[in-house]
Parts: sequence; C-alpha cells; structure tokens
Amino acid sequence: LESGDNDSASSTIGTFIQQWPIFEGDVQTRDGALYARVESELPVIMSKGSEPANIARLQTLVSDLKAIDISASYGIIDAMLVLLREGVEALLVVMALIAALNAARQPRAKRWVYGGAALGLVASIIGAIALQRLFPSLAAAGTNREILEGAVGIVAVIMMLFIGAWLHSKSSIEGWKKFVDKQVAQALATGSLASMMFLSFLAVFREGAETILFYVGMLPQITTGDLLAGIGLAVALLVVIGVLMNQSSLRLPMHLMFKVMTWLIYALGFKILGVSIHALQLTQILPIHAVSALPSLPNIGFYPNWESIAAQALYLAL
Repeated sequence: LESGDNDSASSTIGTFIQQWPIFEGDVQTRDGALYARVESELPVIMSKGSEPANIARLQTLVSDLKAIDISASYGIIDAMLVLLREGVEALLVVMALIAALNAARQPRAKRWVYGGAALGLVASIIGAIALQRLFPSLAAAGTNREILEGAVGIVAVIMMLFIGAWLHSKSSIEGWKKFVDKQVAQALATGSLASMMFLSFLAVFREGAETILFYVGMLPQITTGDLLAGIGLAVALLVVIGVLMNQSSLRLPMHLMFKVMTWLIYALGFKILGVSIHALQLTQILPIHAVSALPSLPNIGFYPNWESIAAQALYLAL
C-alpha cells in the first residue's frame, strides 16, 4: 500500500475495520497485549484516515497480526481464559445484587436475580444459535455480535444507574434505618426486584452470546476434552470468586456494604458504557472523532474520542 494513494488507503482502512471482528477472537485468545493495542489504536486510525503516519501505524498492526500463528491449536488454558474473561464482569454485577439482598435480609428474593442470570444464559445460547443459523457469515465475522454487545451494554448501563441510585440511598446508617422502617420486603416487591432481575439478565446475556461464539470458533482447533476441562476450570474459578464476594459482603456493616456495591455497580457501568460505544464505533454504527492527546485505557473502558468521552461524562454527571 502506498501512503500517497488516498483512495487505496481509505479503502484498506475500511476493509480492515470491517474484517477485524472476523479474527478478533483469535487475537484476543492468542495475544491479549496485541488485541488491546489494536482495540486502542483502531479509533485513532478510523479518525485520521489516509494520513501517511496513520497508514504506517495500520501497516505495523497488520505486520504484528500476521506474526500470530493461527494454525496453532488451543489448549485448556485458552478455553478457560475465554469464559473467565467474559464471565467475571457478569458475575460481579450478579453478586453485587445478591449481596444487596443479603444485607436487606431477603434471601428468598435472590431467586429473582438467579432467575435473571439463568434467563440470560438461555438467551445467550439461543442468540448464538440464531446468529449462526440466520447470519452465518456475520456471526463468524462477529459484526452482529459487536452490535448486540454494544446495544445491550448501553441498556445495562441505564439499569445500573437506577440500581446504583437505589443502593446509594441505603448507604448511610440513617438511610438504612428508614429503609427497614418501611418494611424491606414490601419495598423490594414494588419494582426493585423486577429491575434487579432485568439487570442480572442483561449482565449475563451481554457476555454469554459472545463467549459461546468464541467457543464455536475454537472448536476446530481444540480437543473436546481440553475444551470441557477449560470450561470446568473457569466455572470453578468463577464459583470461588462468587463465594469470596458473598462471604466478604456478609462481614461488612449493612450500610457500608451498600456503599461498596454502589461504587462497584457504577465503576462497572462506566467501563461497560465505554466498551459498548467502542463496539458500535468499530461496526460504524456510531461516528468517531479521536482525541489523540489522551491515552486509551481499555481496562477501565476509556477510549479517547469525543463520543465516548461525552457519554461517560454524562454518565458521571448523572
């Protein structure tokens, strides 16, 4: 590619962006650092277009991607990391809701949260099968997956604002006493349970379909035994994390636990919002205007572009 050929450069950038979801799963599993680099640099590349320095940056990324040995088979650790990576955020949301109900002394109400998570898992399986059957090329490419993840993520963030506000209102001793005085069971039954169930559903559904499609892509290059062992290890680790979260929440004073869970929900919401907007930008559903002076921080869901910054600033203000 000649950097002076603007039409060719623009076409190449567009092709790369369209094709990235096809192999992002492979890159994410085989080289996490390179995956993070591509995700960080793509918004800048999209924004700056056919500038010579931008084309050079894209060529460097392509060269590094070509160096990955995609013929190598997957192992147990690879299979474990896929589910563990996608499952931790969903688990954190679900366990935050469970911890809140524990503090509210409403163990029977937890079935709403567990029910939402179970529905999310079932919906993930159905969604993944539907994408494979109805849109086989797009499901393989991951384009629809990215759009689905972005849209569901934004809805989940809206729910997080409401749930976070509910938790925050119980985070002072005075607020907790008022809450108890108004009869916990009645207060929860008037709508909070339904919203908790919906948020639990969205948290699992958002990660579940992507996880299943990643596994579908891995199947030709991993033995059934290694796949099942990796999934088993990931599930075991997620259970341990869930138990530790549950036990630690039981030891906290009620009002303090609500405060901790409030900030956990808000922090996850900030990240999910950034990642969701990023996904919609990579699929060209949303525009992108990069801010090159700022760093990209994928671990907290911060991407330096005006659209993402504006959305997260509004989120923080709310």
